[in-house]
Amino acid sequence: MNSIPPLPVEPGCLYIDNSFLELLQTCPRQLEYNRLLHRIPAQAKPGQAFGTAGHLVLDHRYRHVGSEQPLEADESAQAAIITDFYAKTTFPEDDFRNLNWAIELFIKQYNQRYKLEPFSILTDDKGQPLIEVSFAIPWFWFDALTRTSRLFDRTTEKKESELLIVYTGRIDLIVLWRGNLVVIDHKTAKYLGNSFWDEQKVSPQQIGYCWAFWKTTGKMPFEFCINAIRTSQLPMRTPTGGYAKWWEECFHRDGDYITPATLEEWEKNAIALIEELMWHYARDYMPMKKKWCYGKYGKCGYYDVCSLPEKQRAEMLQSNLFVQNDWNPLKDKTNV
Repeated sequence: MNSIPPLPVEPGCLYIDNSFLELLQTCPRQLEYNRLLHRIPAQAKPGQAFGTAGHLVLDHRYRHVGSEQPLEADESAQAAIITDFYAKTTFPEDDFRNLNWAIELFIKQYNQRYKLEPFSILTDDKGQPLIEVSFAIPWFWFDALTRTSRLFDRTTEKKESELLIVYTGRIDLIVLWRGNLVVIDHKTAKYLGNSFWDEQKVSPQQIGYCWAFWKTTGKMPFEFCINAIRTSQLPMRTPTGGYAKWWEECFHRDGDYITPATLEEWEKNAIALIEELMWHYARDYMPMKKKWCYGKYGKCGYYDVCSLPEKQRAEMLQSNLFVQNDWNPLKDKTNV
């Protein structure tokens, strides 16, 4: 690209969410395409779309049933939601993640595995359950002249050269479990195993969401929990231990404990990452980190863009291979 497009600033604020931070850590050029130019691949990966379907079903269950056992009418309502989603979403014809598989996994088997939940879902001061909770936290000022940051303080006025950084996101579920405050995040993955759990426990998202709830409410979560669902295809042959064991292994929950030191280090590290973004931005160049052009999840969605000569990349991004990125974690959801 000839120059970096403007930062997505809305009345003096730059909104940062977990995806923004992950893109920055992975490849600043990918961040440029995704968040500054607002272009994302038109063809969503089947796994991502399937995960979205699962989130819709779980949102309905916990919002309307809570920790109780879903009834047949509840499952029928869940099936209607997922059927509507599939009617609006294109999956490859030969992909096993079809409508029937989504209903079987996310409704029948999930509700069988978790008939009654061991936790109670917290509510806000209006009595609304804390499900799919959006937040926007004024975080810190970045001074474009001095290249320094200072934490947000309502008693201090903004300088003309400063930009307010706002941390945003959406928390799946906030519960009371074993007498402790726990932040739950639903995750779908083709495989569950040590590598999956190792990755989740160091993910900045989980700690960041605990930090957000702490800063917003003054209450520090005791731990975060990953509600993991394996989405791999049902084996044609009877697996070792039988199908009952195979289904049981599709659902697993794990997490990690939270301390004030954990949250403080997350904040310090995240601010340093954003300062790095501003360093690149001031030089009008977002570098490519080609280590991540091809990884364990396959090719980067912008692999073919970066393979073109620099002057041709903008044209490809504006083609029908890409669509506008309108993702907003604050849209049409409950706010903390």
